[in-house]
Amino acid sequence: MNSRYLLMHPEWGIFIGTYLDMGLWSKLDCLGQAYAVTFSSATEALEWAQDSCPIECKKMFTTYLTTKEKSHATIAEIVAAGLEGWDPDQETQNETV
Repeated sequence: MNSRYLLMHPEWGIFIGTYLDMGLWSKLDCLGQAYAVTFSSATEALEWAQDSCPIECKKMFTTYLTTKEKSHATIAEIVAAGLEGWDPDQETQNETV
């Protein structure tokens, strides 16, 4: 098992990854993704946020979880950590951004 960190935003949810240089978030548009990118440390996650989303990064925070893989967390692992999961097959309705 691996000690990893998720990047989170209060309105956008869990950072899932990027596609065409756009950040994907669990509450905005998960594009069928069943995994979330993980980071080796809270510092690494927040540095990514600062580089990628400088305005919104002040709202972002991290949370610790244990994963089987080093690169990502499954929805089941995320839910087991007490966090809100998402349905990768359902179109997200949140239009916060």
